[in-house]
Amino acid sequence: MSLKVKVLHVILTCIVIIPINVNGIEEAICFADVRKEIKQLEFRDQPILDRPKLDLLKELPHIFSPKHNNSIKNANISEECREDMLVFLEGLESDADYALRMYYSNGQLPDIKALYNFYFRDFGNYELCVRVPEDSLDAVFKTKQCGLVFLLPVEIRTSYCVPVTCSNEDLKQITIQILVDYRIPWPKEGREYNNFVYQCIDEVPWEAGAIVTLCIVSIFLLLVIIGTTLEVIMGLTSQEDVRPVGLKYQQTKTTTYGSTDTSFEKKIETPHIGTMSANSGVSEKPMVEKETFLETSRKRTIYSVLLCFSVLTNGRKVLKVSSNSTKLDCLNGIRVLSMWWVILGHSASFIFPRIDNFGGVYRMAMNFSFMVIMNGTFSVDSFFVLSGLLITYLTLKHLHKSDGKMNWAMFYFHRFWRLTPFYMVVLAMHANLFAHIAKGQGFNELMQQEHENCANYWWTNLLYINNLYPFPGSINRQCIGWCWYLANDMQFFIISPFIIYLLHRRWKFGMSAICSLCLASFGATAYIATYWGLVVQGGANGQKNYNNRTQELPPGNDDLIYGKPYCRIPAYLVGMVVGFCLFKVHTKKYKLPMIFALLGWCAAIATGMAVIYGLWGTFKYEKQLNQGVAVFYTTVSRFAWSAAVGWVAFACSTGYGGYVNTLLSWKLWGPLGRMSYGAYLVHPDIVMTNIYIMKTSFHYTIPNLSYFFMSMVVLSYAYGFLMSLLVEGPFMGMEKVIFGKKKKE
Repeated sequence: MSLKVKVLHVILTCIVIIPINVNGIEEAICFADVRKEIKQLEFRDQPILDRPKLDLLKELPHIFSPKHNNSIKNANISEECREDMLVFLEGLESDADYALRMYYSNGQLPDIKALYNFYFRDFGNYELCVRVPEDSLDAVFKTKQCGLVFLLPVEIRTSYCVPVTCSNEDLKQITIQILVDYRIPWPKEGREYNNFVYQCIDEVPWEAGAIVTLCIVSIFLLLVIIGTTLEVIMGLTSQEDVRPVGLKYQQTKTTTYGSTDTSFEKKIETPHIGTMSANSGVSEKPMVEKETFLETSRKRTIYSVLLCFSVLTNGRKVLKVSSNSTKLDCLNGIRVLSMWWVILGHSASFIFPRIDNFGGVYRMAMNFSFMVIMNGTFSVDSFFVLSGLLITYLTLKHLHKSDGKMNWAMFYFHRFWRLTPFYMVVLAMHANLFAHIAKGQGFNELMQQEHENCANYWWTNLLYINNLYPFPGSINRQCIGWCWYLANDMQFFIISPFIIYLLHRRWKFGMSAICSLCLASFGATAYIATYWGLVVQGGANGQKNYNNRTQELPPGNDDLIYGKPYCRIPAYLVGMVVGFCLFKVHTKKYKLPMIFALLGWCAAIATGMAVIYGLWGTFKYEKQLNQGVAVFYTTVSRFAWSAAVGWVAFACSTGYGGYVNTLLSWKLWGPLGRMSYGAYLVHPDIVMTNIYIMKTSFHYTIPNLSYFFMSMVVLSYAYGFLMSLLVEGPFMGMEKVIFGKKKKE
């Protein structure tokens, strides 16, 4: 046996070692059996000397070559594809320029270097392929790049340049025909040839949903242009003393419910008529006509609504850097840094399909500092703490000032109106438009799956139950799966008034309710983790479940704890406790002894470090945690992290934050905090789009990851800011117009 064949066999043997679940091992073993059969090629009905000399891995890079002409003729494919493919093969035989460009843009299958970097992908040369019609004078058809992907425990991918008339199914049928003609064995009878797919970079047709979504976005854009133009005109006429006093925008104090802070809480006074100077040079008659026009109530309302879309006003509201310090300024810093942490975690994990140095990544993941990325999911618990804190603190202040009176209907409506329009527009764009924005291998398939998820379950997002239906479900099967957080936050918000009112009337009863809910959540989380034998999240890869019960679940039902409100509510409850304490301290001017403040900081730092870095031993020693330890960590880790964040917020808001408070209360965090909701909604689309438009692999190093992360932060905030101006700001302004001065908060 030649050295090269031995190397290929070693590569496939490595594939057998990788799987960490029973199904993956079974598939790998099947492929290993095929490897042996390919090596032996013992066909009983043929003499040894007549065996076909074809090795699957050797032949795949040349599968679209002239020697397979007959297989292509016999394949069950479209006539357009067959005709163009045969023309391509003829051009390849005659060394035609266009055919050679196509052939040499193809990728290769793994060779000996894959043993060292564990990289089994080759994306070919995309530009060389797609530019064949422009760069080659003898080109007779358009071309596109397609990826051949083996669906094994480790993805093996190579690339081909083919005529644009050939579909994914056409290419698969050609490959199957060649394998059949050469009698190459395949895994599992009844599942022949189901272990690979083609993923072509095709143009996505414009369907009804995409057209409707584009029209809706265009309408918003038109309204923004009209509103901005109107404000500019009113401003110009004001400078020339041609118009009356004009529009006045009276700033009001923002009441922020939850961590997804925006600052579009403004009053829009309806325009009113002033008096003109006698020597202004403007006749009385036109002024009377203008007064008649503006005094019409309906037209005043239309003016006010249009001005809600003004980029100038909404932009000023978002980008305003407040000169007045408040006691809760530190929350802006916590919010923004937590949002950056979320983007870092998604950037570091989403990039894996393009990594070319898995061995280096594995060694990098064993570093102590890398635990910040491995445990990036705790950033979401920081948001829950902020949500519970703000809703409790601000509502208690209102109840205290209004003698316990509250418009609870407006309380709920404001929240729904503030979050949902922006949320639904982003959902529609994600499901229908993003497939038209980027091109890359696998991107069409990804967006098609997202489109199907949203077509089936968009209504669960509208009702904020996407984390509960279907049950238990999977975050990957949800429509925009990262919005499981919004569903949890809304569900916590719905029950919060009952607890807040208890805190207002009988604070001991309120605290008892919080403790009872927290203990019930601990019990539910511990039971679920124990029953299903779940490993800790954030620990080293390769840890096995403590029992096999998860195999009883149908595929796509892996969200047993992470997205469930009864497991995530302790963080929100911690925020409510901190909000109540802040209300009491700010109301009665309590002072905390310095020794208690020092002990609080020491406990918070130690707790936070233990939560984030406590699992490092599972990486360093490649050790499986005892099930009891794993259940304990799963149950209390998020509560512990939330308590640490809660202390930071409390200490900084009561004068015990020192330099930490100086950093977190930096004025620049204010505008960034207002854009955090938009950045949260759009950043996964930004990250995934930038990953899939990569036509080459990504070398995973700290500098490269840092550059990618920083660019994702900038792009996410920029896109979120634009979407805020387009949707969020106008809807917050229209709420003021609809309810006028009756709505205070």
